[in-house]
Amino acid sequence: MLTAILVLLLSALVSYSVYFRWTRRKFFAAISSMKGPTSLPLVGSGYRFVGQTTPEQMHKVMTTLTGQCESPTPIWSGQNLILVVHKPEHVQVVLKSEDCLDRAYFNRYFQLDHGMLTTSVSSWKAVRKLLNMSLSPSMINSYIPTVNRKSRIMVEQVSKLVGQPEQNFYHEVAKWALDMICATVLGVDINVQTEGTGVPYLKVVDEYLTLVTKRMSLGMTTGDNIPNFFYNITQDGKNFMKAASTFRSVSNIVMERKVPFNQSEKDDYAANPRKPRILLDMIYHLAAADPEHMNNESIAEHLDEIIFAGQDAMADVISKIILMLAMHPDIQERVYQEIMSVCPDKNSELSQEDCSKLTYTEMFCKETLRLFPASSFIGRKADADVKLDDRHTLPKGAEVFVAFFKMHRDPAIWGPDADRFDPDNFMPEKVAQRHPYAFLPFSAGSRNCLGFKFAWYPVKIVLAHLIRSYRFRTSLKMDDLVLLNWSIIILKIAQGSRVTLEKRTSNGSMFEKK
Repeated sequence: MLTAILVLLLSALVSYSVYFRWTRRKFFAAISSMKGPTSLPLVGSGYRFVGQTTPEQMHKVMTTLTGQCESPTPIWSGQNLILVVHKPEHVQVVLKSEDCLDRAYFNRYFQLDHGMLTTSVSSWKAVRKLLNMSLSPSMINSYIPTVNRKSRIMVEQVSKLVGQPEQNFYHEVAKWALDMICATVLGVDINVQTEGTGVPYLKVVDEYLTLVTKRMSLGMTTGDNIPNFFYNITQDGKNFMKAASTFRSVSNIVMERKVPFNQSEKDDYAANPRKPRILLDMIYHLAAADPEHMNNESIAEHLDEIIFAGQDAMADVISKIILMLAMHPDIQERVYQEIMSVCPDKNSELSQEDCSKLTYTEMFCKETLRLFPASSFIGRKADADVKLDDRHTLPKGAEVFVAFFKMHRDPAIWGPDADRFDPDNFMPEKVAQRHPYAFLPFSAGSRNCLGFKFAWYPVKIVLAHLIRSYRFRTSLKMDDLVLLNWSIIILKIAQGSRVTLEKRTSNGSMFEKK
């Protein structure tokens, strides 16, 4: 009896394997010239993710899978074929292709069905075209006084940390970032830094991402296609929905304080459809034009995504920059001297022109984003065969991961000391010698980061305000840093931005301790 059952199971396995290879014969033909990690029946390389549910474990697995092979690297996740690209020429093809605009399947685990992260290409194109107008040069310039104001508030708020033991500066930056995003592109001042509005949101973000990461680990193990309905009745699903409810709290506040268009605003939009407006007004216009497809739930999801992507990415970038300043005091001094030469009065605001003069500061910031990009991977889906080069073609239906972390540390691009922190990597003559897609801090192509044109201004402005008032120190060294992959996409440092603050005197040469 037992022998008969074993024979039956073996026959079923063999039959399924034959069926699997036959139905995906085009995939196997396409990857025949590619080298990838070991793949097992049914789960592919998914066995590597078994039990690897934490962000630290996720980072180690993903970097191991992509670190040994050339681009493109084929990885089977259950029944799903993932092709990882990290050669600049391949990355350029993927990000510029009109056939690689659909997001990868794992984005649906965020359960933002109507947001730009997971929406269909046709819906995304219509929304993106309008939202781009909210980040036009004139609108960006109009946001700069608010960025300065919020940055001055941060300088005042963090004074309490002067003379205190080393602690994670990320928490202060996160409040500034949420405050700034809401007050600029959404036009609603919720006063996070001074009144604490939105702090529960900030506390739940890590829990939300932890649950998304755990589900993605299962998805990478089995090629999970479990519908959200079934996931949401599990304990993890219930915890996710509870976290998502708090996650929604800021968008609820924004929608309560910023009412939709009144009649005069509607008339103004009809008369001046090309007039730049803040993001939230553009979203309300979309809802007014197509209420059947853009209801309050859709508006809230768009806001959730804009708030999360803007706040988390900005806070992450600034906190990494602060940590790198603290770890490299000689570079910190050079950045300080440049900022003081451009804008020496610590109480004055920075303009767009001032920001454009901070060339070494920008080199330093770019080097931080090279070694520690906000996103280690992004995922797309090939909706048609896409030729990468003379040897390789992405087959229709395959998932495509762009590995920024791998590419930004590739010795073939950055030299034998690719892991060493060196802002001189971004000297103009060196940049000119590299492929334009070798460094992509905000992705590229038509589906790149929505706020990439705006992002450099808040980075430089808040950094200038902080460094004119404080010097940062840390006991951490580069070798101490532990990297995390939240939900595959988001790269963070486990220690956060663990620093101490010293207050500068008026000339910056002596320091006071509180």
